[in-house]
Amino acid sequence: MTVPATARRAGPFNGNGTTTTFSFTFKTFAAGDLQVVKTSTIGVESVLVLDSDYSVSLNVDQDALPGGTITYPISGSPLATGEKLTITSDLAYEQTTDLLGGGAFNARVIEDGLDRTVIQIQQLEERLDRALSVPVSSTVSAELPTPEASHLLVWNASGTAVENLDPANLLTIINEGVVGIQSGTTKPAAGTSIEFTDVPAWAKRIRLQLFGLSTNGTSRLLVQLGTASGWVTSGYTSGAMYNSGVSGAYSSASTGFLLEPTNIGSSFASRAGIVTLEVADGARWVYTSMTYPTSSVVISSAAGWRETSDVTKVRIIAENGTDTFDAGNVGITFE
Repeated sequence: MTVPATARRAGPFNGNGTTTTFSFTFKTFAAGDLQVVKTSTIGVESVLVLDSDYSVSLNVDQDALPGGTITYPISGSPLATGEKLTITSDLAYEQTTDLLGGGAFNARVIEDGLDRTVIQIQQLEERLDRALSVPVSSTVSAELPTPEASHLLVWNASGTAVENLDPANLLTIINEGVVGIQSGTTKPAAGTSIEFTDVPAWAKRIRLQLFGLSTNGTSRLLVQLGTASGWVTSGYTSGAMYNSGVSGAYSSASTGFLLEPTNIGSSFASRAGIVTLEVADGARWVYTSMTYPTSSVVISSAAGWRETSDVTKVRIIAENGTDTFDAGNVGITFE
């Protein structure tokens, strides 16, 4: 008899606390040519032992009626709800037919030998169907790298091969496609500018947190973007205003995003506030800020925009370029 194209697997069968017999319909030469796997409620698989954990009843005519039944367990409680049982073919990969030179050719012996070969091929096909593969038209390499302890397997940046990834670098990859907050280093106010030069390429939103920030002069403060080519010092559309309850002021700037319409010396000491930079389509940066000089009754708000791509850094600087920061800190976060 020929061996039809058939899956060499039965199940998985779901336990219900009652059923103890499970059928399969693929041709099998002997009970030992099967493998029975039990899956626990938490997904842990264990290979069961023939005649200890389970028994096999094969149909008498495996050509006309292939298959049989598995009885599990031989003793004890039936397969519980949430557990599973899977039956697969486990025919040894060996050639057992021995045809003697000059001897008679028994058709049954030859057919069984051919059947074993087809069954072994079907076993391999069943395993390959559960293996990872790439499309037939793909030119990428699916070869796995040498294992590294506690590392992850990921596709490389060009999507051409699998590589090991240190979990410490996972956040960078996640943030390329998933909104999340990553904190940078908080810097003390010092020098003529406070610079953050490690803006991630994936960042779509940058926030600066001002803690008691002040300078030694009265020059207005600007927020400027930077790229690998240098700081962007022109082309900004920016305005700021403050309201003290009974009066206010407005001013604009094109050399950076204006933080406040004016810097009234000691009256604007010890600022607190938030600066937000957010990009649309990778190039148009929109700016907003809200600051409060804790020694005054003035609230300053500002907004603006600047079109530039590949931003890698951001800084706060005095408009005259010479006033220095003398107190406070600036933090940064990325999304």
